[in-house]
Amino acid sequence: MKQFVLLVSLICLFFACQSPARRAEALIDAADSLSGIAPDSALWLICSIDPDTLPTERLRARHALVHSMILDKCFIDLQDDSLILPAVEYFAEHGSNRERMQTYYYWARIAENAQQFTLSSERFLMAEHFLGDDTLDRYAALIARCLGDAYSLEYDFVPAVRHYRRSLDLFRALGEQVNMLRMYEYLATTYRMMGDYDGFDSIYAEVWPQAVDFDDKEMLLKLSNLKAGNDFFRGIDPRKIIDRLYATYALYHDGSVPENDYPFLALAYGELGNADSTRFFLKEIDAINFPFTLSQQTGLLYLHEQMLKLEGDMAQLINLKDYSTLISTPCLSGVNCGEVGYS
Repeated sequence: MKQFVLLVSLICLFFACQSPARRAEALIDAADSLSGIAPDSALWLICSIDPDTLPTERLRARHALVHSMILDKCFIDLQDDSLILPAVEYFAEHGSNRERMQTYYYWARIAENAQQFTLSSERFLMAEHFLGDDTLDRYAALIARCLGDAYSLEYDFVPAVRHYRRSLDLFRALGEQVNMLRMYEYLATTYRMMGDYDGFDSIYAEVWPQAVDFDDKEMLLKLSNLKAGNDFFRGIDPRKIIDRLYATYALYHDGSVPENDYPFLALAYGELGNADSTRFFLKEIDAINFPFTLSQQTGLLYLHEQMLKLEGDMAQLINLKDYSTLISTPCLSGVNCGEVGYS
């Protein structure tokens, strides 16, 4: 922090005798440079500039772009494009291809945050267009990843896989190991969603040894969960899958079960006819009190139904079927699955 204060002080001192436009440009450039290494400090710096006092339209546009970029790097999700519009309007006519590319990218991110995925895809494609042939630019990898996300959320998996693959290759070429592993995870998840079990196994075989070498425990647990689901739907014995999961927990999670694995274990134990273990994990899920989506609630209700069938509790099974009818009604779909009662 002391180094940052010193840097800002030197910038301000150096440009104290410069024109207002030159001083403002220097501060915006400093915020831009800091955004990659100290985004919180860059945010403080860009917020210290009042855009209404900037003397030229270009400076106001640049301020809007850099401010939007820094907010994105600080994980502050804008859903309104009023901040970036000065950049959109100015750079459309007067900007360089790179300025247009960056503007469309962060404009697309705003649409993505607002869950306007068709609109975000259009803007990401425009950003890709203005990027041109500079394929080793980090933005190329980011744009490919975001396009993969957009297609995946629309359940259009073939182009999603193509863009995730491109992003993976670019991050590998850029030497960004963490982001490369994340792209493997996204590919594995997409193949699972497609029901392409061979495609999943191919990705899993590539990424697992790399995640072990990198000692990415979080990634290893996610991959283990995905592999368990993939094997389950391929008809592999649930006992073998459960044994492998617990071996993974012993190595990478101090022997404890991650919350993300509760639903799968409830399903696997239900398939084995183990009512006690099924009930245990369903209670653990209910205790989390997580705001499940409607599809997740439906899946959990299926698990509750399987458990009650195992126990032969027909009275509560009838109540559960009545509850299932209720949550399928749109106006009541916000009800929490944890409200399902059983003793």
